[in-house]
Order: sequence, then structure tokens, then C-alpha cells
Amino acid sequence: MSEKGKRQQMNYDQKVLSEYEGKENGYTEEKFLNQENIKEEQHPMEKMISGADENGKSQKIAETKPEDTGYEQEKLENQDRKNEQIKEMGQVTLDRNPRKHHVELLTIIGEVEGHESAPSQSKTTKYEHVLPKLALVEDDEDVDGLLILLNTVGGDVEAGLAIAEMIASLSIPTVSLVLGGGHSIGVPMAVSADYSFVVPSATMVIHPVRSSGMFIGVAQTYRNMEKIQDRITGFIASHSHISQKRLEELMLDTTQLVKDVGTMLEGREAVEEGLIDDRITEDMVSRYLREFKQYDIDSLILGCTHYPLLINPIQRFVGDKVTLVNPAYEVAKTLKQMLAQRDMAASEDHTAKYEYYVSDMADQFLSFADKVLPCRVDQVQPVDIENY
Repeated sequence: MSEKGKRQQMNYDQKVLSEYEGKENGYTEEKFLNQENIKEEQHPMEKMISGADENGKSQKIAETKPEDTGYEQEKLENQDRKNEQIKEMGQVTLDRNPRKHHVELLTIIGEVEGHESAPSQSKTTKYEHVLPKLALVEDDEDVDGLLILLNTVGGDVEAGLAIAEMIASLSIPTVSLVLGGGHSIGVPMAVSADYSFVVPSATMVIHPVRSSGMFIGVAQTYRNMEKIQDRITGFIASHSHISQKRLEELMLDTTQLVKDVGTMLEGREAVEEGLIDDRITEDMVSRYLREFKQYDIDSLILGCTHYPLLINPIQRFVGDKVTLVNPAYEVAKTLKQMLAQRDMAASEDHTAKYEYYVSDMADQFLSFADKVLPCRVDQVQPVDIENY
């Protein structure tokens, strides 16, 4: 190679070396570092970047975000918190249904614990956990309803009534379902919801109020326990279809329980007694009254003798703004006025005598009358209406 060729080769090699070291064409070491930083910052971002395959066709390459890892971690932590809430307090939010309703679930299991702690081996529901939860449910405008699952042996009377009153006061729709058992103070909690249901295999025990320990003043203690029992039966009667008188009869039954006074009702019997709602009744009311929804009515006359027996489900369906008129009361009031005008009214000290007449099914009426009438029915006289 000539001297001229050698010099050209050396110049070329030096130029290549200079470019490699970042000293030619404005490349500096800092610029190289900046480019490396840009690559490191862009690499983990989740975005669609344009590229080209070996045939020169454009393609998109998906890369992974570092935020994905944080998002997945947050999901796991939220699930852990939900699992812990279910484990500790039996509470969970049901929001994956097709209609996207936000329903809170509350479970009442084991013994309802009051002011004193239950033995450590007992399954308990603590009222200091339930009451704040119910307050939060009422305060949360995103909550559409509350579902209460019950499998309880009963427990503290004051705590149970407090929970029942709190459930009954909620402005959102509430539904209770008795699974296994809803005994003792579990009965008020079961009927406190807007709609109460029971599975056929479940049982509900109704018994008088009990207390243990030493009594100072038997008469005073008895009156106090009687008042407590009246609070319980009054609440149950006002939130179900059973009368307070019938409740007391079931409480004092001595023929069913071996070691206690009271009555054990199976699921079907609880419905028949009026403790628990019958879905068939609700469906029938809806079927026959749905057309009234399109009219702006303010009063509804119950124009058949058995309609007043359905006054509670009818009132729930038509709403509180509609006044239900019971013809039986109106007829009685009108008759009283007529008797007074004709000087035929009985004196105030007169003892009334009741007589009952039915067109058929006299025996069934006898057993049914005790559940709906305020006085005991001892005799029913059948009447053959074909003769009139």
C-alpha cells in the first residue's frame, strides 16, 4: 500500500474510533448516558409502540406496566381484607350480581353476646360489632339493601332487641332468612326485616324470658321479667302477622319441650302461625293489585271478609300513602250509631255474648280463630246457606 493509502486508512480508522468513543458528530459521554436513561425509563411502561417485522410490515408490541404489579397487589390486599371481615364478623358486600345491586350481608350466628362475654369456646355474634355496621349501612347511599342470615340459639335479650330495633329502623329494603335455627331472642331479629323467610328444615323456639342467679324481691323481679317479656312479644307482634295473645300461648305451652316451657316451630309451622312471611301471599297480592299501581289512588276498600287478614302485605304493596278501609269496622261503627239512635244500645256494664256462624269448615275455623281474634272461640255453629 502506498504512503497516501496508508494515511487515508489511518484517518478512516481514527474517525471510526472517535465516533465509537462519542467524540465526533456532537456525541458526548453525557448524551450517551441520557440516551441510556431514556431507554431505561421507557422500557417498563405499558404502551403500544410501533415497530416493524422482518418483512417491513408495521406491528404493535405490548409491554408491561410496573403499575400492573401494584394493581394486582392492591387487589390481593383488598381480597385479604374482605376474607378477614368474613372470618371475624361474618360480613361481606354482595355486588357482583347481574343488576349491579350493592347488597350488604350480615350473619347472626351462635349466641348473641351482650354486656358479658360468652365462654371462649362459644360461637358468638357481638352486638358492639353489629350496631356500628348497621349504622354504616344506613349512612352509605350506595347500599341498596341488607340481607340477614340467621342461625342462632338466642342470647342476651337487651342486645338482641337492640339489633332488632336497629334493623327495623333502616330506610333501605331488608330481608332475613332463618337457616338452621332462629331461637329465643333470634325470633325478634328474624321478624325485624321488611321480608322474613325460613327454610323448611329450620326451627324457631319460642319460650318465656329466663333468668339465673339470686333474686331479691320475688314480686318485683316477676313484674320486671313480665315487662321484658311484653317488650319481646309486642315487638314480634308488631313486625309479623301473629297476635301477642297467640305468642303468649305458644310461650307457655308445657306439652312440647322436655326441659323447658314453650313451643318449637318448624319452618312451615312458623309461616302458618304468621311469624314468617309466605312468599305465595306476597305474589298473590302483587298479582291482583298491580293494576292499581297505574292509578293515583288514595284509598282502597277491602271489600271481602278475608281481605283484612292480608292487611299487612296489602299495605306494603300499595304503600303508606294509600289508606286501607276495613268494611267490618265501618259496619260496626254504623251499627253502633243506629242502635244508639233507636235507644237499643246496651249499657256499658253489659257483658257481651259472642256467637260465631260459618258456612263450612267449622273445625278449621276454630283452630284459626285463636290466631286472629282477640278472644277465645269455644264454639262455632255451622249454617247451611242453601236453605236461605
